[in-house]
Amino acid sequence: MNLERRSRNLEIVHSKFRGSGAHRFWECAGCINLAERRSRNLEIVHSKFGGSGAHRFWECAGCINLAEKARAMKGYDSTPSVYATEGTVAHKLGEICLQSGEEAESYIGEIFEADDTYVTVTPNMAYAVQVYLDNIRETYLSEFGTNKSFLEIEKRFTLKNVDPEAFGTNDACLHIPFHKLVVWDYKHGKGVTVEVQFNKQLLYYALGAIEGKEDIEEVDLRLIQPRKPHKDGKVRGITYPVEKLKLFEIELKEKIKATKDLNAPRKGGNWCKFCDAYKICSEAKKNVWRGKKSNTVANAIEDFK
Repeated sequence: MNLERRSRNLEIVHSKFRGSGAHRFWECAGCINLAERRSRNLEIVHSKFGGSGAHRFWECAGCINLAEKARAMKGYDSTPSVYATEGTVAHKLGEICLQSGEEAESYIGEIFEADDTYVTVTPNMAYAVQVYLDNIRETYLSEFGTNKSFLEIEKRFTLKNVDPEAFGTNDACLHIPFHKLVVWDYKHGKGVTVEVQFNKQLLYYALGAIEGKEDIEEVDLRLIQPRKPHKDGKVRGITYPVEKLKLFEIELKEKIKATKDLNAPRKGGNWCKFCDAYKICSEAKKNVWRGKKSNTVANAIEDFK
């Protein structure tokens, strides 16, 4: 490993008592704890109306309020699963490689920190992330050559026309002026097949991508899921005209508004799978799972875990 790469690795995993901060904690003993709290808060800040939960509150308006109640209860475990943490690291690896121009395989064996856990980049992870990198690079190279000025990486957005608490981050987005946007969503998981058709999370990200861009006619949405076999391949896409996205925006606003009713109705179904409230939800307990009367949604979720 050359000195430059060694330096990059130390930036990924570093000591809270490292030399560059010695002058600070020498004078201010409390700075370490405060900085750690701030770091943790930045990691967990997410929208309760985020794209990943849109399919859930679309069907069950009451899930938002009940999930907040569940998270406030004593004993609630907020620790991300090992799969979620691996996904976070895979996204970070993709981000670094897009910014640096490196290949994912050059990071095999290196260690990243996420969710207070250390994850080593494996050949399997590097291969999956490379599928994502290749599709993005092939697309912008065909449009702009080596010019990456129109490529946005891990771009934060807020859906101002929907709700001030509706925000998120796009993995990658390519702006082709006066024509279209290409928006990528990388899925590292291999347990659940993600489809592009009627995918509310992708539509949500599309709305975030078009914020402030008045010259766009359509959005090309691409879902990359390399580790889960699919008849349509590892890269799947769908294109929407901006007019249809605006219709989705109106409906999204109505669905979010409905969740703010303290008596919003709840409804059990397969969208309960990753809901924080499923253990205390009466609807999840009484509804059957995939037509099997012997199993409730809540019990099936426990089996799945």
